[in-house]
Amino acid sequence: MDKIYDDKIDEVITLEYYKKRYKEFSKQKNDILDQINKMKNNIKNYYEVGVEVHDLAYKARELYMSKKATADDKRTLINKIFSELKLKDKKLIAEYTPAYKFLSEWMPKLNATSELLKQGEYYKKTGSFEPACPVLLPGSDSNRRPID
Repeated sequence: MDKIYDDKIDEVITLEYYKKRYKEFSKQKNDILDQINKMKNNIKNYYEVGVEVHDLAYKARELYMSKKATADDKRTLINKIFSELKLKDKKLIAEYTPAYKFLSEWMPKLNATSELLKQGEYYKKTGSFEPACPVLLPGSDSNRRPID
């Protein structure tokens, strides 16, 4: 825009051409800003949906087994988690929706490498060389001697 403005000032281009190009550039700029805002909203929605998926996965059993849950509530819950349920040779075959398929593959890996806390437990601040969870320390052995 600066270049075209300089050309207008130097009378390299006509005023009509300047106005036409300025209008085009302004429209392009506004379109790009609109796209950026949409992307920001999409990212925000993506994270909100991710949190909802994790919350639902965490509470699914409790919600399904709740005495307050109606048949429609249970059906809705099942439809959010599974894309298809089949009965084949007296075995239930379940296909997850994409979000829950990801969780079903990711959570076992996370659980295998992470220390799980029981609901209501929190990590405590410890010293530099103290374990965060002393329960995971091995029991005392037969060689009881002071540490130097």
